Amino acid sequence: MSCRVNVVQGLFAAERLAEVLRPQPGELLVHRDVLSCGPLRPFRSLEQWAIQREAYWDSISPPQRASLDDLGRDLLANLPRLRDADSIVLWIGIGVAEQLLLAWVMPSR
Repeated sequence: MSCRVNVVQGLFAAERLAEVLRPQPGELLVHRDVLSCGPLRPFRSLEQWAIQREAYWDSISPPQRASLDDLGRDLLANLPRLRDADSIVLWIGIGVAEQLLLAWVMPSR
């Protein structure tokens, strides 16, 4: 059985896409970090990246806990699903955050 993973930027877009696609568990992953806000510093690991971005967001607003549903769909928390997928569909708009996500997830050569 083939496994397709859909990746989208932001919870609002994820909810709309879920209404239309009605994905099975694990078929929709959400990148919640708005990459067009704050510094995008070099990093050596995903853990370092996550720490940097969380520190930025915590510096401008109080920390917010993700809901259990969000954790099940979080892109960074579910990277093995991308590795195991037969196909990955990136739902990318023309906004800066989506364009940065596209550049961020594409492998460099």
